[in-house]
Amino acid sequence: MTGAAVVGSTLTARPGRWTSGAKLSYQWLSDGKVIKNATKSTYKVPSGQVGKRISVRVSGAATGYASAQKTSAATTRVAQAATPTLSGNVRTGGTITAKPGKWTAGTAFTYQWRVEGKVVSRTKSTQYKIRSADAGKRISVTVVGTKSGHTTVERTSKMSSRPLSTGSPKVSGKAIVGSTLTAQPGKWSSGTSLSYQWFADGKRIKGATKRTYKVSTGQQGKQIAVRVAGKKSGHASAQRNSSKTAKVMRAGTPTISGTAQVGKTLTAKTGTWTSKTSFSYQWFSNGKRIKGATKRTYKVSSAQQGKKITVKVTGKKSGHTTVTKASKATASVKRAPAASSSRSTSKSSSPVSRAPRSGSWDCPAGYPIKGNHSSSGEWIYHVPRGQFYSRTNPEECFKTESAARSAGYRKSKR
Repeated sequence: MTGAAVVGSTLTARPGRWTSGAKLSYQWLSDGKVIKNATKSTYKVPSGQVGKRISVRVSGAATGYASAQKTSAATTRVAQAATPTLSGNVRTGGTITAKPGKWTAGTAFTYQWRVEGKVVSRTKSTQYKIRSADAGKRISVTVVGTKSGHTTVERTSKMSSRPLSTGSPKVSGKAIVGSTLTAQPGKWSSGTSLSYQWFADGKRIKGATKRTYKVSTGQQGKQIAVRVAGKKSGHASAQRNSSKTAKVMRAGTPTISGTAQVGKTLTAKTGTWTSKTSFSYQWFSNGKRIKGATKRTYKVSSAQQGKKITVKVTGKKSGHTTVTKASKATASVKRAPAASSSRSTSKSSSPVSRAPRSGSWDCPAGYPIKGNHSSSGEWIYHVPRGQFYSRTNPEECFKTESAARSAGYRKSKR
């Protein structure tokens, strides 16, 4: 016989050499027993013969000769085998799985994975991870089934579609109500057409099918992700999901209440944030951090006179995006209100702390501290023996340094 003892295959009897003119007939046998109606020179093995041995008996008759019969050797036991199929993500980095189908019970399998017909892996694993080198190439698998006493069978699947080279999508931007998130698709096969779908807590966001997504208030407390799908002619379609963002935070815009004046207290108003958000604060003067000013309120010092104040509020909540928002700047800080410049003549009243200058370059006796702001634009006071004292034309005169500082001046550095 020729052919494989496998369900569905065809066995063919090769009778050998007989007397010329002999008339031959055939009978197929299963484990030595006659198979009803199997009397042709070929026999297609049905599923009912699984596990049995097939042979064929040839009978010959010729005029003037005795009839004769000869029986072939039996096959190995008939095996049942199926054509394998492939399933899974046909894309680079994806995993495809071989499904062998229905075989004789107890059959052991090995898998030969092929790329464009060339074997690249021999394994007992049903899975194959598509390499970047496989992009654009068709993949198939040959399943080899073995069982003691049975015919060893090989079956090869159809080739897959050509896999796309896919990127690893990411979401850029902060998950904050009102902010815009952008899908970064990564690198895909040249010529791939991409589409997008955004998700909140794993659920599709209706209408969110562009590369960018502006976060709505309805997504507060949810995690956002994007799915990128790619299509290219002659290739398998593929899709990749990004990782999820932190939970969406709602963040208010801080404002400052109070008067921007030396000695006054300013208060940060946070605005509306996600409930149970904890806050921290940092105050700034003309954009520069004010050391130690980290409370909700800030008492304006004389050093900030003429400068503009802002505050940054940072909101934190477990699992959510941490957000820092800045307020608008105040008006320039004003100096403290001037004290009376006249001396009290009443014995019961305390003397004033400052007085008008007595001459072009002099202060009256008892008021030696010179205050000046017009020449430099800064409110600076000078003390006797200071480097610039004699060259300072005072605009105000003070009894003490404390009085000068209370009026909004700072001490000269020289």
